[in-house]
Amino acid sequence: MKKLLFILFLVVSTTCNSQVKKLFKTASWGNEKWGFIYKPVTPGKYPVIFFFHGAGETGTDSNSVNSLLNIGPFHFIKNGWKPNYIIVAIQEKYWSPSVELCKYILDNEPEVKNGWNGKTLWTGLSAGGQRSIEAMANKYSGVFVPMSPAAIDLSRIDVTIPFRVLDFHADNDNVCPYKFSVELIDLLNKVNPGKSSLITYHGGHSQWNDFYNPNFNNPNMYKWAFDSIPLPPTKKLLFTLKVYDDGSTEKIQN
Repeated sequence: MKKLLFILFLVVSTTCNSQVKKLFKTASWGNEKWGFIYKPVTPGKYPVIFFFHGAGETGTDSNSVNSLLNIGPFHFIKNGWKPNYIIVAIQEKYWSPSVELCKYILDNEPEVKNGWNGKTLWTGLSAGGQRSIEAMANKYSGVFVPMSPAAIDLSRIDVTIPFRVLDFHADNDNVCPYKFSVELIDLLNKVNPGKSSLITYHGGHSQWNDFYNPNFNNPNMYKWAFDSIPLPPTKKLLFTLKVYDDGSTEKIQN
């Protein structure tokens, strides 16, 4: 007869940070949009980042929303980045999601609202760059990082508010004119000198993942937004980066 000597329970606990595909409620009357949310695994209060896609990432369903994993912060989360931020991106059928939908998520989605520490970054590219500026025009709190933004009427922006803006735009952009970003930053700095900066590069209407890369430090947009590193002066980047799927980069001198 066999005797039971002991029972060994082996409990393996694993924690991971990952993006979760989600159908977000974006209005009180029940409007819903597909998107992704990322939350740090450790409970606590964190800054919130809203990412607005460009016209090339539009769609309406649980399959098309995967395009948001190819560009912006979620591209790097997919490849192993584990930031201490809550990050949200939703998908729109046309252009880019309205900022009002994201503000509704900030105010009402428990995963976001209950984990928010009061700091917000509004960022996007092309059409989404325009949306991030519209968040500023709506006087939403936070900081703003538009990339190659489509233009809005600058008279909508209350320049008496000391907004902090870091704008990335190529001087040879043939889709969204570089001139708009120059005028935007000049306007903001005339009233609140040193609060905003334009980072100019020579790469056309592209290269956004270079700057969303958490390893990019010229400047690092996340550290600038949340860690109080000094705002870089308006400048022109004199190099190009190759960005690989694992988040590593290779600098190429021009």
